[in-house]
Amino acid sequence: MNTATIAQPRLRLEDPHDCTDATDVLCVFDAFFDGLVRHGQDGGYVPALAKSWTVSGDACTWTFRLCEGLTFHDGTKCDADAVILSLRRMSRADKGYTLGAPGVWHQYLGDARIIAPDAQTVEITLARPMADLLDVLVYGYVIAPRAIDRYESGDVSTPVGTGPYRFESYRRGHDITGRRFDGWHGKQPANAQIRFVLEPDAGRRQTMLVDGEAQVASCLDFQQSHVLDHGD
Repeated sequence: MNTATIAQPRLRLEDPHDCTDATDVLCVFDAFFDGLVRHGQDGGYVPALAKSWTVSGDACTWTFRLCEGLTFHDGTKCDADAVILSLRRMSRADKGYTLGAPGVWHQYLGDARIIAPDAQTVEITLARPMADLLDVLVYGYVIAPRAIDRYESGDVSTPVGTGPYRFESYRRGHDITGRRFDGWHGKQPANAQIRFVLEPDAGRRQTMLVDGEAQVASCLDFQQSHVLDHGD
């Protein structure tokens, strides 16, 4: 299959450093961006930009070793300094908006010391122990440094990250498309293209899934979706 189509009730591009729990937004972010780690299928954490990490006994100092040869979709190098630019931006008191409240990530990272001992290492030293820092860093999406000024100006129209897909187009009210990024650090996606399509009606999204017009459909109606065969 060349294109994976995902039917969603909402379709929009946002600043990845603003906090959200909206699955339709996070799904788009995960296509175009990486954090240091990702959620694993077993509920734990797996490498993303970081190939490994260690934590001090007091749970205050976390050290992440980056994968080698990381590049952004614009061709620039993704090293420790680039990662730190995004982590510091997301931790600002004026960032991390959710439900109109800024500073969501600031409460966790605002007083942290974030440094690069070398080009492949990110070290985060917290003011207080935090056992679940990895859960925050899953959403610490790393933006290409060249794109940060655009985001600062409010222009979120062109995502530039390191994710499995490189942004291609956004047609407001229709779809968002991405093309497989051959320079991605992980296992190459099976689909050459990804396409997020807007379909506000839950019944129609389910029909698209059943008819093969979409391979994924989010936020289906709980009762209506019982007719789907999920397997045992």
